[in-house]
Amino acid sequence: MLTDESISDYESLRVFFDVADERGHLAPYVVVDQNGRPLTHRDYSDRMGATHPGAGLWALCRRPLAETFGLPEGTSWVQDHAIHLALGAGTPYPTEPFRYRQIYLQAYDSDQPQMVIPVCSAESVAFSPDGSRICVAEERLGADVYRPGGMKYLLWEYELGMGQRRLLASFPADDRLDMPEIEYSPDGRFVHLCSQIGVNLLIRVDDGFAVRLPFRSTAVAFNPRAGINMMIAMMEDPSSGSVTVYDYDLAADESFGRCRLESATGLALRVRELAVSPDERALVTAPVGAVGYDQIQRGGVYVTAEVDLDDGTIEPVLPARFRTPHASRRHHSPRWCHPPAKVGRARVTPADRLMTGGAVRREPVNGPNAPADLLERWLPMLGAIEQAWRQGTMPTTTLAQEFAQYAMSCQEIDPAAAEVFLHRLEALARRRPEPRNVRFAITAGRRLWFATSPQPPTPAPVVEDPGPVPPAAHRLISASTPAEVAAAADELFLTLATPAIWDLLGTQSTRLLDYSDYVGAAQLGLCALRWTSRRAPSSRLPAISSAPMLTLCLNGFEACTHLPERTEIGRTVHELFDAASVRDQCLQLLARLPLEQFLTVSRRPRKQRREPVVAQRPSPRGVRPMGPSKVFMSYMREDADTVDMIARHLKDAGIAVWIDRNDLRPAADWRKEIRAAIRNGAYFVACFSPSYAASDRTYMNAELRQAIEEMQYKPFDHRWFVPVMLERCELPDIDIDANQRLSHLQYIDFAADWTKAIRQLITAVRPAGADDM
Repeated sequence: MLTDESISDYESLRVFFDVADERGHLAPYVVVDQNGRPLTHRDYSDRMGATHPGAGLWALCRRPLAETFGLPEGTSWVQDHAIHLALGAGTPYPTEPFRYRQIYLQAYDSDQPQMVIPVCSAESVAFSPDGSRICVAEERLGADVYRPGGMKYLLWEYELGMGQRRLLASFPADDRLDMPEIEYSPDGRFVHLCSQIGVNLLIRVDDGFAVRLPFRSTAVAFNPRAGINMMIAMMEDPSSGSVTVYDYDLAADESFGRCRLESATGLALRVRELAVSPDERALVTAPVGAVGYDQIQRGGVYVTAEVDLDDGTIEPVLPARFRTPHASRRHHSPRWCHPPAKVGRARVTPADRLMTGGAVRREPVNGPNAPADLLERWLPMLGAIEQAWRQGTMPTTTLAQEFAQYAMSCQEIDPAAAEVFLHRLEALARRRPEPRNVRFAITAGRRLWFATSPQPPTPAPVVEDPGPVPPAAHRLISASTPAEVAAAADELFLTLATPAIWDLLGTQSTRLLDYSDYVGAAQLGLCALRWTSRRAPSSRLPAISSAPMLTLCLNGFEACTHLPERTEIGRTVHELFDAASVRDQCLQLLARLPLEQFLTVSRRPRKQRREPVVAQRPSPRGVRPMGPSKVFMSYMREDADTVDMIARHLKDAGIAVWIDRNDLRPAADWRKEIRAAIRNGAYFVACFSPSYAASDRTYMNAELRQAIEEMQYKPFDHRWFVPVMLERCELPDIDIDANQRLSHLQYIDFAADWTKAIRQLITAVRPAGADDM
């Protein structure tokens, strides 16, 4: 999420809260589907993700939210976007613990995320074609990586069935491979890495042999539909602001222009993070949704856009703007959710002149200070999780997987340092079963697919209406003279009729905050501030002790961040108190109170937003709308009358048919229309006759080639290609894949029995669920 630069930092925070309510998730970064619906777990923030339908898994670069530890709402956003708000005296937003991104696996329809062996900071992840492995790009962050021989960028391969990993390649800081996108080649033998500055590397999985591709582009990806050695590369032209799309042949080291993308916003078109689907559709991030002066000054808002590689159009998938004013989307790392392309026994074979310029890039990664640098990042996470468990600000089932993985990795580096936290875990295990499970997992060395006991779903708590702010509190806020202050204070004392008045009001302010009554919580905070500064010694209303003052001021501060800065909280005859002034007064008073102690012993109320569905089975973005799916008829012109008779029988049976003479639109590109009709067709019926066998050159051959390609992406049990013999002839002996030829398919013989053949064809292409004849 981006906020307009014209608003203040606290207004930006308020806008973020409104966006969190709009999309139902508090994280600054979430993974969303094509409809903008969050898929991220409630306790985490995700930078990017990948999925493999065959493996039934998501792999996600994520980190826990600061709010998961019991810290105030907005802490994660402040730490990421406005860290200076966490540095002033009295701020309720701590800078610790700093949480680094790690790789998590999550099975479809599961709410149990599984962290794998930790790294320093995970930047990207990709599944192998068979779903048995993932490749992870790690960035090392310590000073050691800048010393001679230091390695900053690492590629790891995790064997999902073994719970183990191995180093694929390592690169020094001088290679400048920041924020990389990675993908496996269609045969799984190479990993392609594309960096933020356009460096493209091809790394062989077996030995870490790396080849630099001979161009710079931030949008490059394999395109297996065009061939196993084919890639799509998009090159920016700063002078014209356009982008040229190229087909790049790895085997020949040659590129061919394909189409040109023009900017529709007046900004220079820049594209990043290309993803190509098995059926040759492209996604990029690009400033196609630029809106407003602020976004133009930034170079545009980068949102996911779909590119038509044939006609060069580029359209955003989601609007650039949220419904919330002053907020824009910012996308990165789009991914398709399709199963990977099937390539059989074909192999990626880069050109010899590319391979001669490569080298093995698998240098040792542990410099003299590398282990200590990792400990500096992992041990604080162990401490933060253990402290939150011990003090009750986080359930002991939350982040149990993370504690186990960090502890095992720390044990491998410094057993003594890890033992300190394991000893504390033992103390917790004497009282609770969940820490005992964690301790057992660490002792057994369970690296993968460890999970705590499944927990039943927690129903959203019913938040009762906390009631209005007492009228006497309003009068205390508006009192101008000492006599008015004393009278309002005495009235408040008599109304509540308890010596623990301020504890009672502190509890009510927490309930108001949880109920989203931000004005009410802010008014109670202002009431406490006014009484502290103007307390009447003669009044029976007591002074406010430290604990309820912390509660009232912290809740008042948090409530004011949810409100527009000019929202009126209270007023006197001579003075107006808006949300901005009350927020600042609360901050000044918090600077004099033991805030850190309060945050570690009291869990902050966390608003119940719409719970996102996590790790759901992906629903791939559909093909471009072409109307109802039809049966595509491929035929020779000489057989048009016979094909028309067959089409009439199919239509009488309620089956829609696509024939070029009837369905091509006027002035349309007929080749593109035919390709789309084949791709989107419910079935492909190939009509063979002696006319086809006698023809040396016919467009029916192009249709057959495309249909055979489409067969690679259809389910194994879907008999999509239906050969038909109109008259006695030889069927073409064309390869479908390494093990099957077109002549192996059983054809429908119209030459032998027309009535029986019609019945067989109708049965073969009848829509699912239709009645039998």
